[in-house]
Amino acid sequence: MAHLMLSQADHNPPGLSAVRRLSRVWPYLFLAGLTWVAHFWLSSSFGLYEDDYTLIPAAIEATPEGLARSAATYFLELRGHGRTIQGVGTMFLSRLGWSLGGLQAIYVLGFTMVAANGLLSYGLLRRLTGPLPAFFGGLAFTLYPSDTTHAFLTHSLGLQPSITFFLLGAHAYLSGKRWAPFAAGILILATYETVYPLLLAVPLLQQPWRRGTLRGLARNGLGLLGLFAVVAVVRSLLGDSRVANLDLGQAILTAAGHSLVGPWVGFGGYFYKGVKLAATLSPGVLAAIVAGAGVVGWTLARLYPAAMPTQLPNTLSDLALALRSFVRPSAKRADGRYLQMVGPIRLTLLGLILLVLAYPLTLTTNPIALVSRGTRVHFAGVIGAGLLWAGVAAITLKLATRRVGVFMVLSSILVVLGLSLAYAVTVQQDYARAWQLQRTFWRDVLGAAADLEEGTVVLVGGEGIEDSLQIGANTWAVPMVMPQIAHFPDDWSQPPLVFRLHADWRSTLWQGGDVLTLSGQSVLGPPAMFSVVDPDDVIVVRINADGSTDRLEELAIGSQVFGLKAQGSPALPALEKSALWHLLLDSPTDLE
Repeated sequence: MAHLMLSQADHNPPGLSAVRRLSRVWPYLFLAGLTWVAHFWLSSSFGLYEDDYTLIPAAIEATPEGLARSAATYFLELRGHGRTIQGVGTMFLSRLGWSLGGLQAIYVLGFTMVAANGLLSYGLLRRLTGPLPAFFGGLAFTLYPSDTTHAFLTHSLGLQPSITFFLLGAHAYLSGKRWAPFAAGILILATYETVYPLLLAVPLLQQPWRRGTLRGLARNGLGLLGLFAVVAVVRSLLGDSRVANLDLGQAILTAAGHSLVGPWVGFGGYFYKGVKLAATLSPGVLAAIVAGAGVVGWTLARLYPAAMPTQLPNTLSDLALALRSFVRPSAKRADGRYLQMVGPIRLTLLGLILLVLAYPLTLTTNPIALVSRGTRVHFAGVIGAGLLWAGVAAITLKLATRRVGVFMVLSSILVVLGLSLAYAVTVQQDYARAWQLQRTFWRDVLGAAADLEEGTVVLVGGEGIEDSLQIGANTWAVPMVMPQIAHFPDDWSQPPLVFRLHADWRSTLWQGGDVLTLSGQSVLGPPAMFSVVDPDDVIVVRINADGSTDRLEELAIGSQVFGLKAQGSPALPALEKSALWHLLLDSPTDLE
């Protein structure tokens, strides 16, 4: 017995268990680090954008009691189109991050949400396939290029939890909890509903597929459809305009069209965005990406020798035999040549199904969006894309007949994903630029209009206003900034507002009479903030191409000439500044 124990100790030295533990842990550490590099590396230069202004500025300054009241109101009034978890989660996480370390800490919390989903996705793939295909699926999930909003706080804090709920529900289902899709569904519908249809395919996660799988799909589908109908009725009764005003026939046509087009665009993003970016890169950068892919591919081949071709022949005939198994499951059941292909094919089909199911509820977005916040239409596609890449990697590795073939497969996939990583960095650069454009805009505007008073409206235009590509800078959210940039006197019933003018504003700003009409045709902003204003309360600021600013004394529209607000003494420097003021301006003395 002692001899036997000694022999086992010789074959299992103490360091071996540590190596095995590291082999299980390192993919999680790598994917978490990659998430930071791909989406948050430049986050110290990020700011607030678009929808961020609806909740975050107020949340970071709220007292605990005020935050609790706001959360209760959000729930009771079903604000945010019924996405109460999204809104309340954004408020609480923003406040937590701000108290821990300001805006950068909020971005760290956003990174934590995005990274956690990547790790949950990789963990799910490990339950479905081998470590190497799972790792490629995790890479594809992390570097998904079609949705460019990973770092957008409203999405990382508010939308990403919907993916978290799906992944947790999928893990629970695989652990025998058949009720998990319904619990996840309730949470998803209160967060961001485009992920909800993916729950229909959760029974397909069970491997292998059997006759009972179809019954499980039917039960699961009927339950989820019933749950969706109940939630829709409740939201309609509580006044959710998106549900109450929904044209069912048009919604079905839109869902079908998006489900046909969206997957091609969503998964194609790995290729056409990479190719487009490659055309702009220097030969040195391209060579570095290819060389890096080769090094990582060689390393993975060494780490996962089981992926190397074995004595089993791996040919296209095996793929044909595997496809036959879906028609005649009992055919050639004892033939190991095709059995090794069944799992990868099922995984690939599951990825395709989940990719299609990512689009039926994208009713208010464009399925061909390639840049800007509109790419959220592809948000839910990341799960199917990750599974699809894992399946493709598994199949191609099985078809590779030699070690050099495996290496070429690994390296080719890594080149595609390497270009996705480079593209993700360009998205970050645009986020940083968009924040700088906002800071410049507000310094220029407030420097020219520091004599704001109650009810003052500032209209800003000019060829010197620059736009960003991936996230909006100084667009529709501009009017929401001014009321939150300082603490105005309590007796001011109407705080000053700032609007950016449309390029063709002269044809719509004046529609007759002695007033100016602020509408969607003349200015950018939420419709609820549009109004008719007296020119005596209006300041017009022109930002010139050279960066200089002019404040107009009068405004000529056609034959009509309007006198504008006369310049007075600066009032802004005397006001109490908000956190948003300090984020947007270098110092409170800029306007003194």
